[in-house]
Amino acid sequence: MPEPGEGDGETAAGETSAGETSTATLAVFLLVVAVAVWLRFWNLGSAGISSSESGLCAAAALEPGSALARVPSLAPAVFRTIFALWEPVDTLAIGATALLGVATVVALFLAGRAAFGDAAALAGAAALSAMELHVVASRQAGNEVPIAFLSLAGVWTCGVASRRKSFVPAFLGVLAIGAAAVALAQGISAPRPAGPPWSGVFVLRCLARWTSPLVLGAALIGVAAALRRRSGSDRVLLAWAALSLLASVALRPDPGSAVPVLPPLALLAGVGLEATSRLAAPGWRRGRPAALALLLLAPGILGSSSAVDLEDRGYELASRFLAQGPRDPRPDVLALEPAILFYLAGAGDGAHAWIDADAPAAIAALESGSFRYLVGDVRLARAPALRGLIERKAADLRAVAAIGNPLAGPTLAAAAGFDAVDDPREREELTRIRVWRPLGPGRR
Repeated sequence: MPEPGEGDGETAAGETSAGETSTATLAVFLLVVAVAVWLRFWNLGSAGISSSESGLCAAAALEPGSALARVPSLAPAVFRTIFALWEPVDTLAIGATALLGVATVVALFLAGRAAFGDAAALAGAAALSAMELHVVASRQAGNEVPIAFLSLAGVWTCGVASRRKSFVPAFLGVLAIGAAAVALAQGISAPRPAGPPWSGVFVLRCLARWTSPLVLGAALIGVAAALRRRSGSDRVLLAWAALSLLASVALRPDPGSAVPVLPPLALLAGVGLEATSRLAAPGWRRGRPAALALLLLAPGILGSSSAVDLEDRGYELASRFLAQGPRDPRPDVLALEPAILFYLAGAGDGAHAWIDADAPAAIAALESGSFRYLVGDVRLARAPALRGLIERKAADLRAVAAIGNPLAGPTLAAAAGFDAVDDPREREELTRIRVWRPLGPGRR
């Protein structure tokens, strides 16, 4: 980005020159980072892979030559390296994503400070630190957070290169943006699962649902302020936000698709809040960056704290149940989200044979009763034909297990839509993994 304050009128130089204010800004920045670490790493051992994107990416790291190679290769390449150095454990993959989530918060402050000053940068970092959608994605193992980090790192280093007239930062910036663009292109070209048809409306609804209204309002003001000033930094920020939003709309209708939009959205919120405070209280200098940051940080913490306590290990428990099942040559029929693929791939050759419920062989197995287990989760909500078949075959099936499978709101919305998130009774029904066994001669 161009030099700080270029074309935006009064800058924050006066705020950062005073030792007392600088100390307050640094203290609040450390608080923002501490909140980012807490929300992404606390109770991480209880977090499991529960989103479709995470299951595909983590499984692709274990089976790079399989059909899973069609998913964007960014996160799987990182996980493959980690698994080679240590072992294929879900917490390692989730921890790597959480670390990138914290790094994104730090990088947003540094990049924003260089372009817009302490007040806007610190407020933007605070907004992103506690943004629920970013926190939930950081506690999974998908491509969304790495893509967001790379796009931010690319914009930042290109700005550094512009100021210093240096080739190395420019090369690194182009490399980071190129890697993010390749991962986005792979995601756009990948087959889309069944889901809401209007991705643009879905993404906007996700932003409205899991982003603080204060952040969204401040971001809209930030857009207006940037359009009015039209400095070099403003143009870069607006272009970054617009391109991220267009790419998210082109991806699958999933809350995770909105994650690359969150860093520019947060920085726009910081710009908007700083512009508003300057207009409302032009003489306010001391402590302004710290106060604006705390104003955006507090409501985010309230909205995101539930993600810290979520123990979403239902798919791991389901894979263990299948591994301990009776010896039976017949395959399992799985009507499950791809989140379980990592745990099935981790079992290696010891995994029991299984058929995806969408495969023609699965329907034949269900009709004839030639399967060991039928396992279904929230995916049944969008498979009316399969539910009808289960209802017709109810007399030939015996429920043998119901495994709790708590899901974060964005994950549930991706699988079953917003109605499932809003209806407590339906949410309770959909956050269970149910297992049936066929009845027949000698199998009661």
